[in-house]
Amino acid sequence: MSKDFDQAEFWINRHIVYKDDPRSVGNAAVSVEANLDGEKDLQAAIAQLAKRFSSHNYSTVLDLGCGYGRVADSFISNGFKYTGIDISKDALETAKKQYPQGKFIQGDLRNIKLDSKFDVVSILYVLVHFVDDSDWKSFLRTACEYLTPGGKLVFADHFPTERSSPVAHAVSRPIGDYIDFFREVGMELDSELQKDFASEPFACVPAFRFAKKA
Repeated sequence: MSKDFDQAEFWINRHIVYKDDPRSVGNAAVSVEANLDGEKDLQAAIAQLAKRFSSHNYSTVLDLGCGYGRVADSFISNGFKYTGIDISKDALETAKKQYPQGKFIQGDLRNIKLDSKFDVVSILYVLVHFVDDSDWKSFLRTACEYLTPGGKLVFADHFPTERSSPVAHAVSRPIGDYIDFFREVGMELDSELQKDFASEPFACVPAFRFAKKA
């Protein structure tokens, strides 16, 4: 993948163009209505996960690439102390107005510096946009490091059988790439949670994967 692609600039500009529009984090090729339907489904799925996690005494979540706070309320309404990080000032302005109970931080996901660890780290349709492999690994490694002992990494994306890059700002990697990486950092897929969540009636369920400390 070309180093000429500026990931940060792309997303800052996209949130300017689609300010207060679900296409800022969704699929710009389809309608606002279709994006809203997808967001509602995602929010309901996250709310169900948050309920499940809260029953295990999880109480803090770090949402990486939070956009305009698309799932902030799904966590907050289930008792979570929510922290969201995004590169876009415009997206975070919207998030702070809508969800004042949350904590929102502007920052580049490739250079995260925080003092806390979290019971849940959430990465929803974000990893696909790390087109450079070294950035992808660095970001994913940092995400794993911010987990508390016994915490869960929740990530959603498209996992093809073979690596693909249909547009300049996206690279989809097969789940095998994730498994190999997790092995390097002492993580593993959570097959038990995967099996339980697979029974939930949400359209986005096939996009979800979970990881934990090995």
